[in-house]
Amino acid sequence: MNKELRPLGYRLLIFDGYRPWSVTKLFWDITPADKKKFVADPKEGSKHNRGCAIDLSLFEISKDREVAMPGEYDEMTERSYPDYKGGTEKQRKLRDLLKEKMEDNGFKVYKFEWWHFDFNDWKSYRIGNISFKKIK
Repeated sequence: MNKELRPLGYRLLIFDGYRPWSVTKLFWDITPADKKKFVADPKEGSKHNRGCAIDLSLFEISKDREVAMPGEYDEMTERSYPDYKGGTEKQRKLRDLLKEKMEDNGFKVYKFEWWHFDFNDWKSYRIGNISFKKIK
């Protein structure tokens, strides 16, 4: 996908991919009840636990920096929604460009987080709990 973005002056900036189940459990336990829609319920596991989710943004090559989006990465407010109408026109266009390119490549945006994308075949993978130290 970087090949598709490069002529437009961007590349992907990856924040998070695979996440052990134990980390999902920790996130669930420390997140306030009114923000739970932003974290996966460990009873069901997450798409990150299956290696089928990625959190990412765009990086502007010429300016050597992450682009500004309508909301910050991991922000637990409505500004994180992929259809949020606020922010600047440029921020919304960049968010929509990221969404378009990801969806063109088999990923689907999570309805509460502009940065979170799920692979379309995630149900066929099991939940993993391999610590980062044990991954080779």
